[in-house]
Amino acid sequence: MKNTPQKANPPIKRVALLVRPRSPQLKQKVEDILDTLSASGIQALIERENGEILGLSSKYELASIEEILGVQDFAKPSQQAPKSTQKSTRESTEKSPHKPAKNPKSDFCADSPPHSPSSTFLPKVDALISIGGDGTLISAVHKSVGSRLPIFGINMGHLGFLTAINPSELESFAKDLAQGNYVLDSHKLLEGRRVRPSGEISQPFYALNEILITKKDISGMIHIDAMIEGEFCNSYRADGLIIATPTGSSAYNISAGGSVVHPRCQVLLLTPVCAHSLTQRPMVISDEWELAFRIHSTHISPSKDSAKLIKTGIKTLQNQDIEDIEGMIMIDGQQCASFKKGEVLEVRASTQVNLIQHPNRSYFAILREKFGLGSRI
Repeated sequence: MKNTPQKANPPIKRVALLVRPRSPQLKQKVEDILDTLSASGIQALIERENGEILGLSSKYELASIEEILGVQDFAKPSQQAPKSTQKSTRESTEKSPHKPAKNPKSDFCADSPPHSPSSTFLPKVDALISIGGDGTLISAVHKSVGSRLPIFGINMGHLGFLTAINPSELESFAKDLAQGNYVLDSHKLLEGRRVRPSGEISQPFYALNEILITKKDISGMIHIDAMIEGEFCNSYRADGLIIATPTGSSAYNISAGGSVVHPRCQVLLLTPVCAHSLTQRPMVISDEWELAFRIHSTHISPSKDSAKLIKTGIKTLQNQDIEDIEGMIMIDGQQCASFKKGEVLEVRASTQVNLIQHPNRSYFAILREKFGLGSRI
């Protein structure tokens, strides 16, 4: 099934390049890309940090990601909990209102951009180009969330499942971009928030592929309770649990035995990693539902105590009922945060990002090419 160009796609006349970090060996290729874009009438600038590493500051225009996106304000973390928490805490919000975390990004291994989808944007460009592999494209999505700028990738990596083209295809595709002859594929993102025992809600974070709840240490396993729309769903004992989008179904999810789902499907995937039970199977659910998760000690009854804790989102069990257990939250394999006892992770489908693709791109052809799907033996 091939893409069909949508009508009235705006021509791409000005772009910003986001290059794979710490890759000075890409300098010549980046210069070739800039020359090819210029020959097609497309102006380009480079993200400042990458441009300086590549030594291109004297020849090309550089700008910070905030300048590229034209961030007009720095949105404050929302003081209102997602719908699932609102429903379950209706009676308790007067006594323990949710409050934004004072320093919501401090415990992330990699900082999210200092803006959110509620920020105001006046972008300097028509699109972003990621030069690298799928990881570089995912990083570009993280940096630009909420800006509504379309992104397309030029593959300089190994797999290149999400990237639109290889470098050899740029000359012809650049002409298509300048004429508006391209396809916009919409991909829904996951939005996650941590609700702390005090009632504070962390700043939201976003994932294109998946959010992974995993154990902190190599040995042992993690015990995760899952709620769907305020109702207890399952208790997982495993190495971890993947909450994936359809886009991410072909990433970590497929390695863990989850289903491959077409990106246009409106679903979420729950896939345990190395579950300690044959009955813990991958699950596909509606993306209209809101999810909540918590880690708890093995002696708490998932049907009563832990379900009550997740349902309220802000109430905690007595200290003696909770062991000092911590896990980790991984966002698209690029960012991580601790998942502490008493915290609740709330996840829902959220905003969308548009990826620019070639009109002749076929999703199933890519599956066959990259993964050997359906290959004859």
